[in-house]
Amino acid sequence: MKIGMTVEQAEHALGAKLDPISPAFGKECWVTSSSDKKYLVIQYMVEDENIAAIDVYPPAAEAFPLPIPAIKTPEGIGVSSTEEEIRRAYGKSAKKERAPYFDETDKDTVYWIHVDNPDKKLGMIFDVQYGRVLNFSVGMLEAINRIEGCI
Repeated sequence: MKIGMTVEQAEHALGAKLDPISPAFGKECWVTSSSDKKYLVIQYMVEDENIAAIDVYPPAAEAFPLPIPAIKTPEGIGVSSTEEEIRRAYGKSAKKERAPYFDETDKDTVYWIHVDNPDKKLGMIFDVQYGRVLNFSVGMLEAINRIEGCI
């Protein structure tokens, strides 16, 4: 699975259809997962029939107790990696900021660590709380930087 693939190419690579997650945002942008439900923690954002972003977003363990698959970036960063591991893997290209909806008074603040490709077209965002990755997104910068996905 690669960013920029068509839906048809992505379905071929996955060996499964992509099922829109309800409610669909519209034909030009929608969020989906594979119909085989093999990896429930992976969602795909489709824009204009191409994969624009891939999100690895495990639900809260107490609400949905499934093992988290060891899905990682090529540099070995995944859910539960540490902020220090991100910094070692990506160096100065890793930029930290407070995630939207949190302020400096919130003791449970979540931070975003952005890692943008030099071309500024692709990138990653790691959601970090208490120094560990909660979830992450990879894809087109415009797509991953939207706070509410397709909206």
